[in-house]
Amino acid sequence: MLIRRLCLLAALCLLGSGAANAVTVTVTSVYGIGLSSVVVTNLRQSPKPPPPQTCIFASNPNCQIQGVLAGDNLRLVVTAQSGFVVSGGTGQCVGITSTAAYQFAVPAAGATCGIFAGYPLTITSNSPGLVSVQTSDGSHCTLANLTCPLAVKAPSTMTLTPGLAPNTAVAGGTGLCGNASGAPFQVNIPLKPPPPFLCGITVKGVAPPSPVPQNGWWWANDINVLHFDSGTRYALQVNTAVNPKAMYGIVSTFRTNGTPVWYLINAVLTNNSYQGTASEFSGGGGLTGNPRGLSSIKSVVANVELTFSSATAGLLTWSPRDGSAQVAKTLVRFPLGSTVQPPPAFAPATGTYLLNPTPGGILVFPEMRFYDFDATGAATWSVSNTAGFPNPAPFPSPSQQQGWTVNAQLLSYSGGVPINVTPTKPPTTVMGPKITAVLGPGATVNMLKILPSTQYNLQVLPTGFWGQTTSPYWLQIVNNSTTIKNPYVTFFPAPPSGPYFSYVPSMGPAKGQRIAFPNFTSVALNTITNGALLAPSQDLGGPLYFSDKPCRWAPAAARRTRASRSAAPRLPRRSLRRSRHPMIAISAPAGSSPSSAAITTSPTSISSPSRWRSTRALSPMAQRPQPRSTG
Repeated sequence: MLIRRLCLLAALCLLGSGAANAVTVTVTSVYGIGLSSVVVTNLRQSPKPPPPQTCIFASNPNCQIQGVLAGDNLRLVVTAQSGFVVSGGTGQCVGITSTAAYQFAVPAAGATCGIFAGYPLTITSNSPGLVSVQTSDGSHCTLANLTCPLAVKAPSTMTLTPGLAPNTAVAGGTGLCGNASGAPFQVNIPLKPPPPFLCGITVKGVAPPSPVPQNGWWWANDINVLHFDSGTRYALQVNTAVNPKAMYGIVSTFRTNGTPVWYLINAVLTNNSYQGTASEFSGGGGLTGNPRGLSSIKSVVANVELTFSSATAGLLTWSPRDGSAQVAKTLVRFPLGSTVQPPPAFAPATGTYLLNPTPGGILVFPEMRFYDFDATGAATWSVSNTAGFPNPAPFPSPSQQQGWTVNAQLLSYSGGVPINVTPTKPPTTVMGPKITAVLGPGATVNMLKILPSTQYNLQVLPTGFWGQTTSPYWLQIVNNSTTIKNPYVTFFPAPPSGPYFSYVPSMGPAKGQRIAFPNFTSVALNTITNGALLAPSQDLGGPLYFSDKPCRWAPAAARRTRASRSAAPRLPRRSLRRSRHPMIAISAPAGSSPSSAAITTSPTSISSPSRWRSTRALSPMAQRPQPRSTG
C-alpha cells in the first residue's frame, strides 16, 4: 500500500509539472483578409510534440495552437490568398513573411502571433537610401532591389513611415504616395482595389548633420603665423533642446581704434551651419560702478556663419555690416591649461553670471572674463590674472568649506584690431583693479569684490540663457529717401493669423526690450532699433506700408485692410496691391540672404512698388537686446 501511494504521488507530481508548463499560443490574421493558412510545426524533441497543425483563416481570424509548452520552438509556414501578400506581424511574429519559414521560441507566458496579410501596396524607390516602410499598425517591408510589397487594407487611410539610410532625405513621391515625406505621411487606399497599388518614394542624399560644437572658449590659434596672440576669443554654447538648434556666444575683440569691444552672437542651425548676427551693446554700467541704466543694442555689426567639422573645430565666416572685408577664420577650442583635470570639490557651476544688483548687463564667466561697459557706456572687456597671487583658498575655512576664494588683477587691452583685420603686433596690456572673488556651487556663495570696496553678489544664470532660440529671421528697413525724412511703417498681416513681427524700440518705456509690432498701426521708423522687424518664421506674409504721416484705421476697416477717412494717408478701397503708396510684400524663401528694404530717393519711384530695391525680405537673424530683457 505504501509503494502504491508513493507511485501515485510521483505521478501526480509529474502531471502537475507538465500542466504548469503548458502555455497558450494564438495565431491571428490582423487585418482579417488575405491570409489563407498557417502550418505550425512544434520542433521540440521531448516529450513527443503534437503533429503539425494547419490553421485555416477562411472563417475565423484566430487560431489557437495545441500542445505547446514554454520554451518550445515553433516553425510557421504562411500561405497568402491569391492576390494578397504578407508583410510582417506583431508579437512573436514581427519578422514573418510569406516567402520563407519563420521560427520563434515560446516564452514562459505564452505567445501571440499577429500576421499582416492584405492587398499589396508596391513600394518602389530610386535609391537604396530608402531602406524600409512601415504602417502605423506595424505592417512593414524591407526593400530589396529598390522595391517591396506592403500589406494594406482597402479601403483605408494608412500612415506610412519611411526608414531611411544615414544622410538620406525624402524628396517626393508618386502614385498613392504623392505626398511622401521623411516624416510619417498618410496614403488613401481606394475602395475597390485595382491591384497593384503603387507607391513611389523618391529619396536624395543630404549632407551629414553638423557636429555639435563643445561649449566653452574658442580661438583662431594663429600664434604660429603671427608669432603672438591677437587677443580675440569666442565663447560659444549651443542649446540642443530647441529645434532648430540655437547658438549663443560672446566675442571679445577690438574696434578699429584699438579699444576692446565685445559682441553677442546669436545664431540658429540652418543647412548644417549656424547663421545669425553679432551685435554690439551700449549704455550699461562698469565693474567699478558708474551705472548708466540697462544696456541696449547699439548696432548689428556683422552677419556670422559657423560651420563645424567636428566638436572641436569649425569655420567662422564674419561679414561686417559696414561694407568692410569679409573674413573666414578656422576656430578651435582654446586650451585653458596644458593638462585636463576634473574640477575640484566645491567648484562653481559652469555658465554665465550676472552681478546683483547689476549696474547694467555685466556678464561674468567662471574663467573670470568680464564683459561690461566703460564710463561712457561703451562695451568693453577684461580678464583676470592670478599670477603672483596666492592659490585659491577654501571659503570660508577648510573645515566648513562652501567654495573658493580667488584673488586676481583685472587686465584689459588696447591696440588690437577687428576680427577681419590681420594684426601686425600684439595688443598692449592695461593693468586694472585688483579683485577678490568667492566662487562655489551654492547660489548664496558667489561674490565679487572690486578692491578696495565695490562688492557684488554673483547670480548664476540658468543654463538655458545661452543658446535660447529667438527670431531666426528679420527684415531691416533702411531709409535712403531725401524727401521723407521720418517715415512711418504699417504692417497689414496676411492670413493665416499670427504670430507676427516683433521689434526692439529705441525709445520709450519699452526701450531695449523686444515687444510685439502692432498690426494696422503706424510706427515711426526712427523708433525701431536698426529698423529691424523680427519674424518668427518664413511663413509670415503681408504688405508693409510706408508713409510720411501715421495712418489711422477704423476697427472694422482694419479687418478689411482699408484706410479710414482722415487727413492721414489712405489706401484705395479696391486692393492693397493697387495702392499708389510704397509697399513691399514679405515672403521669404528658405536660406534667404541679408537684405534691406530701402525707401527710394525720388517721389516718382516711391509711388511705384515695382521700383523697390528689395530682393529677399527676410534674412537669418538672432538678436538679443540685452541680458535682462525679454528679447
